[in-house]
Amino acid sequence: VVIAHEWGHVIQARNGTFDSGQPTIVTEQQADCFSGAWTARARAGDVPGIEFTDTEVQAGMAALIAVRDPIDTSASTPGAHGSGFDRVGAFQAGYLNGTGRCTELIDSPLPLVPNEFSELNADPADRNPDAPFEDSSPDIKDGIFTIVAADLNTYWPLVFESTGTPFPVLVVEAAPDPANVGCADLESVEESAGYCQADGTVYYDESFMRELYDQFGDFGVGYVLGTAWSDAAQDLLESPFSDESRSLLNDCLTGSWVRTILPDENDETSPTATARIEPGDLDEAVQTTLLIGDATADEDIAGTAFEKIDNFRDGALNGLAACSERIPD
Repeated sequence: VVIAHEWGHVIQARNGTFDSGQPTIVTEQQADCFSGAWTARARAGDVPGIEFTDTEVQAGMAALIAVRDPIDTSASTPGAHGSGFDRVGAFQAGYLNGTGRCTELIDSPLPLVPNEFSELNADPADRNPDAPFEDSSPDIKDGIFTIVAADLNTYWPLVFESTGTPFPVLVVEAAPDPANVGCADLESVEESAGYCQADGTVYYDESFMRELYDQFGDFGVGYVLGTAWSDAAQDLLESPFSDESRSLLNDCLTGSWVRTILPDENDETSPTATARIEPGDLDEAVQTTLLIGDATADEDIAGTAFEKIDNFRDGALNGLAACSERIPD
């Protein structure tokens, strides 16, 4: 995948792309796109001598995340390549749509998410992108579970206002036994979080959440919690979906929530938002999908990391309407 990216630069050098005057990040996004287009050919068996499986595709995405720009790197910085979220998105654009889509990216670049701290964090001492795992004290409710639950409990009731069905305020709680939650409609939350309709609680596997937090950061936790609220939304709407189709729709719905807390070009979030996406958060969500997604497309349980990222990105960049278009027939 990395070699294919560099080969993309060879193409750019030959056709004069570097003379376009675009920032480095635009040409790097196009090279990631070319890499994705080539990877799709390899996955389809159209590259002699190379046989890619879903494992290699996911390894390629992991490689792009590993060489992402450091947090607080401006997109206008010479040599910038983009966040992990942006790089994987460009790769997916090529993988799903081919080189024709890649050729469009110089004149019509893909959207980029903020990777710099805002003026709210002007003091370098305040530039800690991670909330604490737990609240600092009973009086200081600053832990990631508290922050995320509060915003999700604001977002989803507002979404449901027009449906005539009230969305309940959900409680979040660590499951004493993740393998046996004791809820009629939620048997296990091992390495996950889930919604128990019977008592209006989102239960989670505390040791797994701690692992996500320690390995990736706070929004690995935030993303997983978000999918539980999305599942509650599907329950209220009496969704007929299960397994992969339900999980992928949850990813998109979680992305739609993220869109409201993702700063726009004016560094503003939704007026109703009580939380805020910080640089690196979306990369943490992407890394989490690589850990929890199906190993192959044939499993059809949660969706592969590629599928999960694609759905999550669509919701995060295009909002709730995009998720409606992804509802399976």
